[in-house]
Amino acid sequence: MATEGGSESVRPRGRASKREAILAASVELFNTLGYDLTSMDAVAARAGVSKTTVYAHFGDKLALYRAMAEKAVKVSDVDFDKLRIDENLTPEEKLTSLATLLVKALTSDTFLAFHRVMILESSDNQAISKGLVPGAPHVVDVVSAILAEDASKFDYEIPDARAHAALFVRIAGASFEIDALLDKNFRPDDNLIEAHSAWVTRMFLRSLRPVAASVSEADSVSPPPPDYPWLADRLYQQPVD
Repeated sequence: MATEGGSESVRPRGRASKREAILAASVELFNTLGYDLTSMDAVAARAGVSKTTVYAHFGDKLALYRAMAEKAVKVSDVDFDKLRIDENLTPEEKLTSLATLLVKALTSDTFLAFHRVMILESSDNQAISKGLVPGAPHVVDVVSAILAEDASKFDYEIPDARAHAALFVRIAGASFEIDALLDKNFRPDDNLIEAHSAWVTRMFLRSLRPVAASVSEADSVSPPPPDYPWLADRLYQQPVD
């Protein structure tokens, strides 16, 4: 069945697949048309379902938008929780892996599409973005728990673990997300993401741990980080002939 724009919809089977098809259609249409110009009829046509089905699942357009946003920000929640309880990993390894997952989630097509819509619409329609904080509070709670684990291991205190966790999340994810939003062709490769995650985690923990731990036991676990790879003159430097 052809829809507006020449795309063909795929009629899904089952309640769960219909919901996912509606969400996928909403990501595409909100991103290309914006919130105001996206109709429930258009979403239904693109998803290959009836408008009644769309309303049965989401109630109205604002509820649909918020469901799309929730799906985007929860894309890695399960993986975050698995890292938090993994007894085979040190707190540093957990944070490094979490930062890697976070960057990959923030630069995924689903999340970028959602975030572009939120940015475009937030100034004119604050209702659609009110209360939506990408990646929070769940990932902040997970990072807070991992930081508390590190504090217990190295015998130090964190006055406000959630504030530090929120800062870690922003430092780890913001630079890649912004570049991906500004350049639709930008996709950081795994090596760069992992190097960035290890660097941010190492420096962040060194700022929290007691000096004795930072220069002795902690350094014996993982070496000091190399030069940060994300600076433009290092990332985009041209080879010399």
